[in-house]
Amino acid sequence: MSYLIAHPMAEPRVEPWRVAWAADTTLVDRPPVTVSQTTAQSQQRRQVLVAEDDLALLELMKGVLEKAGCDVLVARNGAEALMLLERHEPVLALIDVHLPVVDGRGVVSAMKKRDRAVRTIVMSAGPLAERIAAELGASGFLAKPFGVDALLGAIEPKEQIG
Repeated sequence: MSYLIAHPMAEPRVEPWRVAWAADTTLVDRPPVTVSQTTAQSQQRRQVLVAEDDLALLELMKGVLEKAGCDVLVARNGAEALMLLERHEPVLALIDVHLPVVDGRGVVSAMKKRDRAVRTIVMSAGPLAERIAAELGASGFLAKPFGVDALLGAIEPKEQIG
């Protein structure tokens, strides 16, 4: 079922339409997010900063990370991310490269100048993500679009060898 509104709808018809639309969208097949017991335990009470300007992706990431046991700080632009980094000490920052106000490169550079010991994962579209992460000295990268498994894999603490 789909809707096309070509003319303004009369006020008495708006609420019934909204209810029907909301009911129709609940039929969308959304696979459940599964989190391994190990992931959930290792992420207990870990604070994670997610800086992303795409609201849909931001909300999706927040939900997945919270389900994995993380406390999530969200920023819609680089200035918000820097403000949150002043007030909190997350163990991980997931930073989109293309943020408004202060871009991701600026956020990561400011973190390094302030000597913040925060593991940083850079997010960007396609093959540029890895190159940008290397240029910035980030701990890792997520190439958009990425899946839930990639997100959960990125937040796993990496063991130091040697």
